[in-house]
Amino acid sequence: MKTLKDAGGGLLIAAIGLLFLLGAREMPVGSLRNMGPGMVPTALSVVAIFAGLAIAALEALRNAKAAMTLDLRALVCVGGAIALYAVLMESAGLLATTVIAVFLLAAAPQRFRPVETLLVGVGLSVFTWAVFVKGLGMPLSFLPDLSS
Repeated sequence: MKTLKDAGGGLLIAAIGLLFLLGAREMPVGSLRNMGPGMVPTALSVVAIFAGLAIAALEALRNAKAAMTLDLRALVCVGGAIALYAVLMESAGLLATTVIAVFLLAAAPQRFRPVETLLVGVGLSVFTWAVFVKGLGMPLSFLPDLSS
């Protein structure tokens, strides 16, 4: 299982690098003598892509004989939490949707800690509200809209 996590982590690093590379493509790169604003993001993105792919490849080669197992319970919980978040966000509000999604995600492993899960859910809700509503000005409601 550690191999799957390490290889997946490498692929995640590469994917994030690719996203940043796509985001920086509109910025002029310039030259080494006269660097543009896109030089550093482009360079770091390329480094992240190659490093992530190298990590994934090395882990896959190192443990090619190890059997990779699929945790169906975790897959269902993660997929369900994403779908639930998309369906409930407008009607239930950010707080309830995030707490419910965190509880569903916490059900993936065998041990379940309800108090810690509730604290993480509320904390994540407040953090998400601060970043997306207050910081970025997105029109998301924190609590459910009971007026309709």
